[in-house]
Parts: sequence; structure tokens; C-alpha cells
Amino acid sequence: MLHAVVGSEFTDTLTLSQRFILPLLADRGVRLVQLSRRGRHERDGIEIPDDSTTPKVMHHTGPWTLAQHNTIIGITPQLSSRRRSLQFKGFVLDRFILSDFTGRPYRHVIGYNRDL
Repeated sequence: MLHAVVGSEFTDTLTLSQRFILPLLADRGVRLVQLSRRGRHERDGIEIPDDSTTPKVMHHTGPWTLAQHNTIIGITPQLSSRRRSLQFKGFVLDRFILSDFTGRPYRHVIGYNRDL
């Protein structure tokens, strides 16, 4: 299981995931890899704050967050478009999948909060 750390998740979501989901993953030996952008540009790569089958912490932020990105380019959070999500979720997930799952089957699913 992969988690894209964008730095803009609701605190409740992370707290509840840490309290309820992480123990289930650990109990079943499910690998959780938490990923984030390392910098503003794709060439900066990705950061892996945690890669474990016994995760204890949901990371709230990485080296480069969606909020930092929005501030630099002068925009507010977008509700009508998932373009920034693709840059902060899709990019890190795809980069990791290309390097770690080469030649192996996987299922790629991205979750979004449905409350808009």
C-alpha cells in the first residue's frame, strides 16, 4: 500500500488512520510505503519517509508540500480540478511504482475525500 504525503491532509484523517488502519496493516504484515515530493521540480525526485510492514506513524508532511507549491505559484486550493493532486499524488506514486514494481503486477487506486 502506498500513501502520497502531500502535506494537506486533514489532521483527523491522519490521526484516525494511525489509530485504526495502521494496526490492521501491521497485524496483517501489509507493506505501507509513504512517499512525498522532494522538491518543487520533478527532477528533485521523491522522498520515502517510511517503508514498513509494521507502520506506527502517518506522516503529515514531506520536504515539499502542496501548500508550499500553491504559495510559490500564487494559487489557492482547487476544488474543481485534480491537477495538483496528480502532481503531488500521481507523480510520487508513479515514480515509486516504476522503480519498485517493475515487471510485477499491482493495482493502482487513488483515494480522494468525497466531501466537496
